[in-house]
Amino acid sequence: MEVITQNTWKFASWGNESIQALRNNAIDLFNAKGLPEVKVELYKYSNIQRLFDTYAYNQTEAVANTPQISELPFASAGRIVIKNGILDSASSIDGVIVANGANASDWEVAFTNHENDSVKALLFATAEEGVLIDVAKNTSIALPVEIVIVNDGAKGSFLSQQHLIKVGANSKVSFIIRHVNSNPNPNFNIISLQSIVAENAHVALYDEQLNSDKDSAVFYYSAKQEKDSHWGVSQTTLHGRFSRTNVYVDQAGEAAHTELSGVFMPNQDQHFDIHSFIGHNKPYGTSDEIYKGIASANGKGFFNGKVYVARDAQKINAYQSNKNVLLSREASINSKPELEIYADDVKCSHGSTTGQLDDTALFYMQARGIRKSEASKLLLEAFASDVFEKIENEDLRSYFKEKVYSIL
Repeated sequence: MEVITQNTWKFASWGNESIQALRNNAIDLFNAKGLPEVKVELYKYSNIQRLFDTYAYNQTEAVANTPQISELPFASAGRIVIKNGILDSASSIDGVIVANGANASDWEVAFTNHENDSVKALLFATAEEGVLIDVAKNTSIALPVEIVIVNDGAKGSFLSQQHLIKVGANSKVSFIIRHVNSNPNPNFNIISLQSIVAENAHVALYDEQLNSDKDSAVFYYSAKQEKDSHWGVSQTTLHGRFSRTNVYVDQAGEAAHTELSGVFMPNQDQHFDIHSFIGHNKPYGTSDEIYKGIASANGKGFFNGKVYVARDAQKINAYQSNKNVLLSREASINSKPELEIYADDVKCSHGSTTGQLDDTALFYMQARGIRKSEASKLLLEAFASDVFEKIENEDLRSYFKEKVYSIL
């Protein structure tokens, strides 16, 4: 089927009649809107149409490369490897079933809510069934579960994939997500990780995002939370030509808690864009959101976060913060925090700051014999540190700190 780009898209065909109907709606939306340009408000700072025009991404067959996956420097509960959107291998983990996503009965929930986003519609239209990770109720996993997402498409490949994480009532689990491009070719990926979080379940996702400066990607993290559940995602965006992060949260049960955080560091010719939406749809919900940006050279960043409070969602407590540091005159980060509140008994706050490193602090440290470069690094480490302090697991916290601090 031809659309407004030069590509001929291969649409997926798996799923029951309900999923096929939802996919057809997504195809209709994509064909009506095409890939977004900057005139589309949702992608005002992310011209994806231009990316496809420039790099001629196409759906191509994967190449048969054996991925080189490094070991984590700490123990995990097990490893799940997803290759080109399909389950490749999975460790045996007590209380966890890992299966082909076609076995999931909740894809109807995952397939809805593309919200006039033509990129997400393209994901729904083209992605295969992906992987289902099903954590049984009353399951507590002390160590993080490792998810490795491997892409080995040929040069200029477009790859889309979506995966579903279901966590039963009263369970607790965390995931560290790593990305491997097993060849040096630049690719464009759309990756969706959707969570369905049952009552009193606790789920945390920690994502390294891209590991290649040649790749581009759009990430979707979404969650439907039931009563008393906790769900959070934290990502480090350090690599990639272009990265767009979308977070959508539906607090569908009372007293749910959401925690979002991340560090994004656009450098030379890099563009990193973060959008979040937390929907407080039931009373007594809480949310805590903090993103830190550090831009250098001619790197460009953007943050747009919205906290929404429904009319009947009283007693909400929501906090949102975005703080950014610019390390050169050519670097830029645009920030747009938003509150949309229809209830009257809430505590909601948001804030944003963008500036340079404190000259007084730099002078003070240099006066005490610390080189300017080292002083700058120490200040930036301190600037980013409160994002990492939210990570409960000490090994995970050290791992992500080292990732960020090593490139400061």
